[in-house]
Amino acid sequence: MPKSTILEVKRGRKWVRLSVNDAIARYERHGRCIKCHKPAKAHRHSANGKQAAHVEHFDDNPKCLLSGR
Repeated sequence: MPKSTILEVKRGRKWVRLSVNDAIARYERHGRCIKCHKPAKAHRHSANGKQAAHVEHFDDNPKCLLSGR
């Protein structure tokens, strides 16, 4: 299942796209999916290196290609 490395975050009235690493560095981990616009969260890479940094939906969305729990 493909995973996104881009998160949209709200700044004022605009949605801005940030990489997962930028979102985490700026303490803006909560936002929305770039495809379906459902709530999502940025996750950093795992300490053991088995999981890359990615965006994960709060609730599974079977209609979105980037949602895969």
